[in-house]
Amino acid sequence: MKIRTVVVALILAVSFSAFATASNAAPIPGIKNTPQFRNLLNYVDTLQAKRDTPASPDRKASYRSRLSQKRAGANSAVKSLFKRRSVRIASRDDKQERAQIKRIRRSQKQQVQTLRRAEDNRLDDAADDYRSAVSRIDARYAPKLVPLANKRDALQRKLARTTNPSKRKALNRKLDAVQNKIDRVVRARQDDTDIATDRYKDRVSNIKDSYASQIADVKAKSKRQVTKAHQAWRRTFRDDLNQIKQRRSQEFELVSNLRDRGAGYIDHMPPVAFAG
Repeated sequence: MKIRTVVVALILAVSFSAFATASNAAPIPGIKNTPQFRNLLNYVDTLQAKRDTPASPDRKASYRSRLSQKRAGANSAVKSLFKRRSVRIASRDDKQERAQIKRIRRSQKQQVQTLRRAEDNRLDDAADDYRSAVSRIDARYAPKLVPLANKRDALQRKLARTTNPSKRKALNRKLDAVQNKIDRVVRARQDDTDIATDRYKDRVSNIKDSYASQIADVKAKSKRQVTKAHQAWRRTFRDDLNQIKQRRSQEFELVSNLRDRGAGYIDHMPPVAFAG
């Protein structure tokens, strides 16, 4: 399948092997169900419990540093979840797209095979008709050729037995006359055979052109269906990707809001009182 976007291409190249098994298993959790988010939440709860406890600037700086680290961990979890969801929808869409295109091409192959079988049958019928036509031509001219051939053979035998020059000359004239008749009949037969051959070639050409056109139409239709399938699945992927991007933004916002709560608790901590 074609890579849908550059971003997802990079995600697939880097992450597919790591997440392929998981993407086909249990549902991908939301950010609230990750250890990183729970660590951040627990730490914010801890800060909430200490919000009225005096803290020195250094202690507050330490709290902010740990809060920042836990926020970074939760943000990394958001990114990881987005990658897993991207891989899942890409894998799902690619699998379903491949299956749909496979069905389209299988249907095309079956239609083409059916047309080729029909073409072969038509060509076989044409060849049978041609052979029958040639046989009829031969049968039509045989009554003319056979007597002439027999007469020629008889004259040749007689010529072989004759030694008289004048008689041999007369026999040769008769042989030439008979042979001319044979040649005329053979030419006529060949003319009829050529006509039958030309008709056969035209018929074969028309059959092949007709089925080539039908096969081309089937392939063109299949190609259009494949193109539409690609476009439809790209739209589906784009819509799904936009949804998980929105979810990623919402999860980043959850993390930020939680971090802001924690920062507010730190800011609320009173300063440490020093003895006068």
